Amino acid sequence: MTKNYSLQSIEGKIISLDDKIESISSSIARYRDISDFSDVSDVIPVLLDKGESLFDGMFQSIIQNLDIISSSEEEASFNLILENTSDAVIELDDENTIIHVNSACLSIFDYREFELVGKSIYDIIITSYHKSFDEKSSKLAIINSNEHEIKKSDIDVFRGITKNGKVKSFESFSTSIMRDSKKIKLVIIRDLTYNKSLMDELKESKNNYDALSETIAEVIIRIDEKYKIIFANSAVKQVFGYEREELINKDFKILFPISEFTRYENEFLKYFYVDFKDRTEMGLKKVVEILGKNKNRGVSPMEMSFGNAKDISGRTLTCIIRDISSRKNIERKLKQLAFHDKLTSLGNRELFDTEMKVFFADLENNSDINGALFFLDLDGFKKINDTFGHHAGDELLIQTAKRLRSTLRDNDAVYRFGGDEFVILLRNIRKKSEASIVAGNVLNEIRRPYTLKYSKGTPSVNIGVSIGISLIPESGNNIDTVTKNADIAMYRAKETGKNRFVFYSKKLGVSAHERWDMEQGMKLAITNGEIDMFYQPIVDENRSVKGFEALIRWFHPSRGYIPPDKYIPIAEETGFIIPMSNWILEKSCRGLKKINSFPWGKNIYVSINLSAKQFDHKDIVSNIESVIKRTGVNPSNLRLELTETSIMSAPERISSIMEEIKSKHNGIKFVVDDFGTGYSSLSYLTELPVDSLKIDLSFVTKLFQKNNQKIVNSILNLSESLELEVVAEGIEEMEQSKYFTDRNCNSLQGYLFSKAQSLKDLKKSY
Repeated sequence: MTKNYSLQSIEGKIISLDDKIESISSSIARYRDISDFSDVSDVIPVLLDKGESLFDGMFQSIIQNLDIISSSEEEASFNLILENTSDAVIELDDENTIIHVNSACLSIFDYREFELVGKSIYDIIITSYHKSFDEKSSKLAIINSNEHEIKKSDIDVFRGITKNGKVKSFESFSTSIMRDSKKIKLVIIRDLTYNKSLMDELKESKNNYDALSETIAEVIIRIDEKYKIIFANSAVKQVFGYEREELINKDFKILFPISEFTRYENEFLKYFYVDFKDRTEMGLKKVVEILGKNKNRGVSPMEMSFGNAKDISGRTLTCIIRDISSRKNIERKLKQLAFHDKLTSLGNRELFDTEMKVFFADLENNSDINGALFFLDLDGFKKINDTFGHHAGDELLIQTAKRLRSTLRDNDAVYRFGGDEFVILLRNIRKKSEASIVAGNVLNEIRRPYTLKYSKGTPSVNIGVSIGISLIPESGNNIDTVTKNADIAMYRAKETGKNRFVFYSKKLGVSAHERWDMEQGMKLAITNGEIDMFYQPIVDENRSVKGFEALIRWFHPSRGYIPPDKYIPIAEETGFIIPMSNWILEKSCRGLKKINSFPWGKNIYVSINLSAKQFDHKDIVSNIESVIKRTGVNPSNLRLELTETSIMSAPERISSIMEEIKSKHNGIKFVVDDFGTGYSSLSYLTELPVDSLKIDLSFVTKLFQKNNQKIVNSILNLSESLELEVVAEGIEEMEQSKYFTDRNCNSLQGYLFSKAQSLKDLKKSY
């Protein structure tokens, strides 16, 4: 069986790189941010930006004690804390002059106390950090007991200079306190130059970055705002053909065709200023597909994403690039599967819908465009398929596809809808006669004998084709209408002799539309709850209920009740009778289970009609078995009806199937429906494992005609001698009922006793 793929399933099969790219980007940004710095103090802004404060609990404890200085004893305690901390503490006046320092400060800056007191704080801070200190200092406020926790924005990073001129890296926190009723500034400073844990983290981060960039298949390149390459990993060799050393300080555009880079140049610049999390909102793609140029082998499709740009010594941007040639090949193959029939390689329904939408869009913009849609159904295909097997049928379909393609122009299209149904779209048809010429060519091509290697010695086989044609836009201006009308015209071609073409016109009549609507509506009726099972009682001579026949009822939302003889033949022609019959069997068995649960219904049986095609299906035995298990019905209360005509089509095979079903389900019974319409079956009755005969309705309706009475009496006598139960259906008059009961026929069915009822009404009636 050909497996169909939808466009949605393709998209699911194509591996998305978004999550992986984002993960790589964020990891590389983290490692690269740190490893680019030449001095450890440069790391601090990065860590603070990530919320990684380096202050420990001791630092925090100093801050938490600032607001408790209210007595000389408490002040002495606080001074003791300051003297025993390893962090420098400096007290300043309003002019930022140092008025007091602790021992740690003297040790860190290598001064004596008298050498620092009276100096400006700026004497120990290098000039480039004065502005930052000013901004923090101007915003100082007296610490509040409710605001002890240090925030990231409160921490400053600077470089300071010792007495002997050595530059060190520091982080600090500044605040205001009251001493002796005076407001002073308090600066707490930590020396970071020998922070071993930070240095270890720096080293580890650099190692991690190097390892990551060298072990992944993606190219990692870092560029500045002038598109100069300042870093590349070794994956560039595989993807672009360059050694990494060849690319350093080269222009980024060397990796792309000039026209391609020019197209994206301004777009790339935006990624320097918009971070990953904001790109979608700002209209930027997280992943860009672009053509890359290999040094040695031409261009290939690439996929590129970007990390967050960093301002170190000018803004730089990390680019992650992947060669997606293999993925694009997979995409093409998946699209081929999704839009083309596997057997014939013709377009399928999905491609038809897609291309028809484009066609009608062009039609809206250009009123001069005309076309024609052919709906084709092969005549005689089923017979060849059944006679020579599915391999021969498949071979015939493949040859048919080639013949159809050969009759068309390059801009025309042919599709296979499944089975032996084909559709042709002719574009730019100027007049009806042109469509007639193409249709005639198609007929001639299909009429030519087929030579099939699977035809078991038969030199050649012949088939025909029925074609329905819708002219566009004359016969419709949308896909559904045009397709429906071509299908209607095709049915008319079959009805009028097959192996011909018919143009759709309104003169085709209401019946064609009704048939098409019936066929389409029937397929939705079950799922829409329009079809249900009703139950007509079978009674004895005292009108006591013995069982029920399950009868299908379709109540259309606009057309009302539709009799089975209107849609069952269509279901048989289209093959829908198989799923419909399986549904009837399941639904009726569930109804039987419900009836047997009623107080009066424990031993009541239900008789269910099986279609001939359902009984022909290879899985009929297992289907019945699975339904009985699922529904939990008692097989003794289940009767299966099969028409006399269907039994006579293959009596030996059907007899064998009946025996197998009865052996698996003790008590189950078979009924021959419409009995008397084929006398040849009388000779088989002694061999068939049937339990009951149901006299054909036509004999009961015309019971009192002389010849019909003879037939009825013969059936009654025959069934008595074979010990078979007889059911007389269609009884509407007392005289009919009396005739059968007088002759010991004690199973009666008809409107005289009751019409068919729903389960809900049935429960109330008895």
